[in-house]
Amino acid sequence: MGFWKPVDNHGKSWQKSHKKSHKTRFCRGLYPVSNKSYALSWNACWFEAVLPGLGTLGAVLTMHSFTELIRSMVYSAINKLDQSDTYALDCLKTGAETTPIKILQQNNLHRAVLAVGIFSLFEARLQNELDCKDGFLGLTQILKKCNQQSLLKRFELFKSAINVLKHGRGPSYDELLRQKELIPFKVKRSELFFNEGDIAEILMLIDVDDQFIVDCVDLVINLSKVINNSRDTFL
Repeated sequence: MGFWKPVDNHGKSWQKSHKKSHKTRFCRGLYPVSNKSYALSWNACWFEAVLPGLGTLGAVLTMHSFTELIRSMVYSAINKLDQSDTYALDCLKTGAETTPIKILQQNNLHRAVLAVGIFSLFEARLQNELDCKDGFLGLTQILKKCNQQSLLKRFELFKSAINVLKHGRGPSYDELLRQKELIPFKVKRSELFFNEGDIAEILMLIDVDDQFIVDCVDLVINLSKVINNSRDTFL
């Protein structure tokens, strides 16, 4: 049995002659390795494998963008979480059992993990694509250079919210409280609960519902568009 492995020299030689306008996607396909006359797109990789009876074959495999994968993953996850919530609530109609309540609370925890994960992975991709130590700092500089002030402001608000989810009270939390009337999500001040009596609520300073997660994804997509239009990147 053969195993596919990436071959760096083809991609490297292509990237040297790459131009921003050549972002055409190629479909998957097998090509004899002896035929080296091919072109790779920005989001394609050349793989080779030795297959019994067939010899060495090459394949151009399309890689999907980070934002495309994040959006697909998040909407799929939200759909499954909503279905799980519906099941748990239906169970509670016939009795006050512990398991459905635990399901509702763990689903809300899952939503918070999704939100934090989206920004953490985005920061890592920025670091790689922008070739810098601080991906968010590099992003901020690009937004200022492109005069994207409203998008920068929204990014800073959600970045602060993610910091609060990760670290709790601190400078980011204080900044959100100063702008509480302007932010598009709920932040706790001194109250214990966002909705007292909600058995699904868990102890967090930011109310992470489906809309919050969708807003995070939409923000990442819009930020990526600005970067892709201003630099030779593929986000």
